[in-house]
Amino acid sequence: MKAPTRAEFRLAINRALANRPLKTVAGSVASSLQQCYMGHPCGEHEIPPLWVYSRAGNSLEMVFGFYHNFTPDDLICKVIPAGEYPLKGEGASLQFNGDLCTEHVSDAIVLQHSGRITVRSAIKRDDLLASVERDNKNIMQNAGFTGVWPVRIGSTAAIPALLDRLFLYTYCIEQAKRSFRGKPMLSTINNS
Repeated sequence: MKAPTRAEFRLAINRALANRPLKTVAGSVASSLQQCYMGHPCGEHEIPPLWVYSRAGNSLEMVFGFYHNFTPDDLICKVIPAGEYPLKGEGASLQFNGDLCTEHVSDAIVLQHSGRITVRSAIKRDDLLASVERDNKNIMQNAGFTGVWPVRIGSTAAIPALLDRLFLYTYCIEQAKRSFRGKPMLSTINNS
């Protein structure tokens, strides 16, 4: 029996990251950090280990990993100041339902996002787009975010490019969520 697309996506990411020099939160980045909590404070998700992705010349990182929420292969991401890993009760920037966010295209699996996010309640896509355009238009364009959903973030055919665009897209969503919450914005990222 063939594995679901979401499981194939998870396996492809795990294989690719096993051979790359990425650090994990539970590993060499912070040996004292045992768990990284992400999710709603009323139902936190304990998801160790999370991978850490960073771009040269930036003071921000993205922590990301797979966890069991809607499916066993859901992806969770958060952009943070470097080394300030999420604590209990801190929400994720993005959560991807594995069944709804992955699809086969040719010989690869594409990760896409529907534009559905919540900050206490669902945010209208038009409001999300307006916030991102106001605060991060250039980054949004480099992330492939045009306001047409679903946004195709990248594919398993080019995992380094997928991770970079996921970082940019997650940054835009995190900034929008901070704006909706009235929280301080993250520092600007190097967009090259």
